[in-house]
Amino acid sequence: MRLYLASRYTRRAELIEYAEKLRQSGHHITSRWLTDMGVEFDEDVRLDPEAAGRGALQDVQDILDADALIGFTDGHYIKFIGGARHTELGIAIARSKRIFLVGEIEQVFHCMPLIQHFRDWEDFVARSGLISAVNPVVEFVADNPELTCAQCVLEYKKTHGPAAQAFLEAMDSRKIVVTDDYRYVVRGDA
Repeated sequence: MRLYLASRYTRRAELIEYAEKLRQSGHHITSRWLTDMGVEFDEDVRLDPEAAGRGALQDVQDILDADALIGFTDGHYIKFIGGARHTELGIAIARSKRIFLVGEIEQVFHCMPLIQHFRDWEDFVARSGLISAVNPVVEFVADNPELTCAQCVLEYKKTHGPAAQAFLEAMDSRKIVVTDDYRYVVRGDA
């Protein structure tokens, strides 16, 4: 699944760790603000509003590219400048994305029936079904929709190096599923 992670910027290092756990379970993280900003700006957006605006446009595109949004809240008692995560949640609601909320309910939109709530990261790991050490999933987006499954595996090995080689060999009993958008998915439960 393609996932966007939303939180206040000061939690970036923590979310990078969560993103890695999700990647290890076969998910693709669309949140470029976590690892490859593409647009650099100071946390205080007032210092460079033009760069912050470019960053916001990048975030919107990353949300639109995601299948779901995982939002991280901080409770009612934390005060800070910002709040882009609330706008990101609004975009996800407007686009009917699947939404996972990790942390306390902070505002009325967190109470919408389409939002799945989790007490904290550990609760999310235990109940969301998105992180699995038993049946990892590997996605590969093919440049060429005409690839056969066997060609897809070879292409994946070429682009992901020796580590992918060993991983794919370990998954030889698993099946490859081709999705409508030409993502090749190796699933342990297929």
